[in-house]
Amino acid sequence: MTPCVHLPSAEAALHTLAICSQLCGSAEISYGSGATGLWVCLFVFSKVPELFDTAFIVLRKKPLIFLHWYHHVTVLLNCWDSYASRSAPGLWFLSINYSVHAIMYAYFSGYLPFRKYLAPVITTMQISQMAIGVMVTSRVYYIKFFLEQPCSMTDVSWLGTVLMYSSYLVLFVMFAVHRYCMPRAPRSKSKALGPAPAQGAWTVSASGALAADSAAKAATQASALENDQSAQEMSASDSEGEQSSEGGDSPARPVRRRSRRLSRK
Repeated sequence: MTPCVHLPSAEAALHTLAICSQLCGSAEISYGSGATGLWVCLFVFSKVPELFDTAFIVLRKKPLIFLHWYHHVTVLLNCWDSYASRSAPGLWFLSINYSVHAIMYAYFSGYLPFRKYLAPVITTMQISQMAIGVMVTSRVYYIKFFLEQPCSMTDVSWLGTVLMYSSYLVLFVMFAVHRYCMPRAPRSKSKALGPAPAQGAWTVSASGALAADSAAKAATQASALENDQSAQEMSASDSEGEQSSEGGDSPARPVRRRSRRLSRK
């Protein structure tokens, strides 16, 4: 609901203001009041609860990729810095972020049709969002430093924003290539090890399977060793009986016969 309420106000502000005013004008005019100002404020505060997503992954002992926690931490810091310094191009970043996150959270809810086909679409939208962020900050640099016009964006905020979006662009492209372009592991391994494990947990399952296999082999070797020892004892007792019978000791014969009968039973 939040993106649906916020975007009409943001689009109205973007359509009524010139490009220079959108990127370098006063933030109080573009998104500092009215409905747009309310949803911008709520957007900045919403970055704090997003950290609980990372906390839940850590507490459930699931694999946490670098892109996940780096994205949440840096977005929180950049949003608070841009909002406190009244950064003018923040309206662009907010509008794009609202749109992408609306589709992304609807995807994670599990109620969208054709859900399995939406994952690469969402990743492409995220890459486009980062590319637009880099282009917006580049345009601000042109207005601020080449044209030398006043711009409502501090040098520190501009530097942090361009570094953030550039790193996001590289990381999301790497994620997309690894997720959708690299060959996956064959299915035979997953069937041998049971259900498909979570990402990064294959090595743990494989080591457990190898440990179980080695334990079974050790038990088999131990039982074989016990059988060999018992066979050696039986052969030793038979040889002793034969030696005693050859020496004229008559009571040794029934003992040997009894041992043979017991072995047959």
